[in-house]
Amino acid sequence: MQREREQRSREVERQLRAEQDRAFKEAERIDRAKIEKRIREEKEKELETQRLKAEEEHLKLQAKKKEDWRKWAKANLIPPEPPIGSKGALRIGIRLPDGKRLIRQFAPEDSLMALYTFVDVHFMKSIDGPVPANPPTDYQHTFGFGLATSYPRKEIPWEEGVKLGNVSEVSRGGNLVVEMKAGFSEDVEEEEEDESSEEDE
Repeated sequence: MQREREQRSREVERQLRAEQDRAFKEAERIDRAKIEKRIREEKEKELETQRLKAEEEHLKLQAKKKEDWRKWAKANLIPPEPPIGSKGALRIGIRLPDGKRLIRQFAPEDSLMALYTFVDVHFMKSIDGPVPANPPTDYQHTFGFGLATSYPRKEIPWEEGVKLGNVSEVSRGGNLVVEMKAGFSEDVEEEEEDESSEEDE
């Protein structure tokens, strides 16, 4: 009987140790899983932070290239304005999204690129800084707006190489409105222009 009791006691102790071992291993497994989860979450957070930083830097670079392109374009793609009263000059009024009105004369030989660029440079964030000698590399400028006659409304889409004298809507001058495209938003900055280029209503 004594031996049987001792055997049962040892068996109980063995089972107790086994249960304790299982409990310790389960606790270790849970702790290890928590640590691995925390490491994984911290890594994912770090990667997301790096992604957002890279995206922000890319957007800043693209914004810088856009501004450089506009500075270059203002100096190189907009021909001199014909003097007031010049024969054949086209007087074109342009209403910006903020209500501001631009008025400028163009020659019939000037292109739609010149007209669109004239409008586009009014969205520059800053006119300070040097004018680039060349347009920025690895950058394709997109006009974030369209031009249309005010009434009756008719779009004047940008086409490369088209002369204003061949665009019926402005071949004798006229009034246009700027219509922003979906996904584009520009804040118009004030800048000094010749009195012949802008006038208040």
